[in-house]
Amino acid sequence: MGPSSVMSIDNYWYYVVFVDDHSRLKYDFYHILMVFIKLVQTQFSCKIKIFQSDGVTEFVNYKVRSLFEENGTLHRLSCSYMPQQNGMVERKHRHIVETGLAMLFNTKLPPSFWLDAFSSAVYIINRLPTPILDGKSPFEILYLQPPNYNIFRAFGCHAFPYLRDDLEHKLALRRIPCIFIDYSPIYKGYRCLNPITHEFI
Repeated sequence: MGPSSVMSIDNYWYYVVFVDDHSRLKYDFYHILMVFIKLVQTQFSCKIKIFQSDGVTEFVNYKVRSLFEENGTLHRLSCSYMPQQNGMVERKHRHIVETGLAMLFNTKLPPSFWLDAFSSAVYIINRLPTPILDGKSPFEILYLQPPNYNIFRAFGCHAFPYLRDDLEHKLALRRIPCIFIDYSPIYKGYRCLNPITHEFI
């Protein structure tokens, strides 16, 4: 989706959302798509059978077509000027944007943090129960276990990361006041911003 009118703090103008039609899980182009296909094959022992998109050049080009052919994936396109054919994705996109912007507005962080707000919104939306899935969350449908709600934090809240291993000397502060920005995709922890140095911890 994009381009955004404001570049993100990580220098991005665009983001892409993948929606699993079964679990309703949102993921979030060519490199990302390639990583996503491998992730599905490795982690869930299955292949993507059908990929539906609109006809924008990110989706319709030789590299993407070759990738789908290699993986036996059927690529379906919605008709031009017919966004209702991608209705579910359009609704999910609007849900992410509205939730993320509400979170961003509530924190009073600058607009350049839109990507972090959207990413946090996706993390939360994927773990919320929905009547479409009989009261289960997309996370639970995909991973066959309920999510851990104890790790939820309010976007932009105060956080005090433990810094013992990064200290310059023994008398340095072990915790510094930071701002919670996102759930780390790599660590079992959080991504926080030091408001003084503007570094991420």
